[in-house]
Amino acid sequence: MSRIISIIGAGAGHAGLLTEQVTQIIKTADEVYANGKIAGTLITLRDTWRVVPFSDMKELAIESKRQHIVLLLEGDSLFFEKGEQLYNELKAYADVRCYAGVSSVQYLCAKTNQSYDDIYWLEYGSEDLLAAISYNKKVAVLLSGENIPDHICRMLCDAGLNNIRVTVGSKVATGRERIVQDEAKHLRDYEFANPSVIIIENPNFNDKTKTVFDSELKLCENALTQEVRWSAANLMRIQPTDKIINIGAGSGEMAVELARMAYKGSVIAIEEDAGEFEMLKQNKEHLGLYNIAALYGNALEMLEHNVDIIPDAVFVGDNVRGIKRILQSLKHKNDKIRVVIAAHNLERLSEAQAALASLRFAAVEVSQFTISRAKTLGSHTMMLSDKPMFLLCGGKELMNENIDTKKDE
Repeated sequence: MSRIISIIGAGAGHAGLLTEQVTQIIKTADEVYANGKIAGTLITLRDTWRVVPFSDMKELAIESKRQHIVLLLEGDSLFFEKGEQLYNELKAYADVRCYAGVSSVQYLCAKTNQSYDDIYWLEYGSEDLLAAISYNKKVAVLLSGENIPDHICRMLCDAGLNNIRVTVGSKVATGRERIVQDEAKHLRDYEFANPSVIIIENPNFNDKTKTVFDSELKLCENALTQEVRWSAANLMRIQPTDKIINIGAGSGEMAVELARMAYKGSVIAIEEDAGEFEMLKQNKEHLGLYNIAALYGNALEMLEHNVDIIPDAVFVGDNVRGIKRILQSLKHKNDKIRVVIAAHNLERLSEAQAALASLRFAAVEVSQFTISRAKTLGSHTMMLSDKPMFLLCGGKELMNENIDTKKDE
């Protein structure tokens, strides 16, 4: 008879919330591996436990000679792909079976009379929390260790989300359970014990697939038109989790476009003109795009003095000075960075081309855009042209994509 490995989700970690089937499996298995917290809360179910970190479970299960082994995980058995990873890695060694538990989020929703079918489940630290809040009606986060709910509430308030509704459950399904619902500004100074789960509600969440039109924004005089923005964003090959810098962000018209495409990532928008910076903040707040960090000041100084800024892609606005030094600093941080530069005249185009060439950016391409719009003059409709705009793009990943395409052909 083949060995059996049962991957069980312990849910909130309370024995009373386990199904009878799962309880019997835990009691009768030859060996049970669990982390310290789960083993502690379910200790009455059996006499012998092997308390191990999650990272060691796979190897110990493979090496064990026992017939039936249980791997006891927090929450749902396949939550955050951890259980799925175990399943895929262990199925070559045994008959692997998965059993779901009642997760802390499901438990908290039931206790507070709210649905969980519209919740976006987030593993804290795996993606930008403010991005998740911007594009989802509800976001649930499981917290442990130093990641405490009051810290999250302070971060929400710092981002301008003082009035957003938050539900916090700490030590749920235990004798020390505490559940609180209130606005973030009222919970920022509360003290909560871990483990805990937090649900953040944003009724004004964004549709990440929605296109941003000029009519929705406050635009400065030299703002990029919507057609140029749409093309520039696509040239940058934005991935959902990308970290992006928009240098010379102006009124933020490019930043809001990039923020929607990087809906699991973040955009740092830097502008040193006070008037345009104010419009940038207003556009960000008006659209509710909280994965944009608006910074006022000199971009080169920020890049050179902040080692934590390591972007995947950058858009350089038309009014930015010192392109070469900026690109040099960016490439030093990430030699695979993808770059798009805007230029409204031939002198600016030449400067940008020279900078990309001297810094050995691969696959440099140049596009020219001239947008014509209809305007009624008397009894006639005329097509009137805006000023032309050049877009230059380059980067190692673009080169690799081009090579792969040629191979396929």
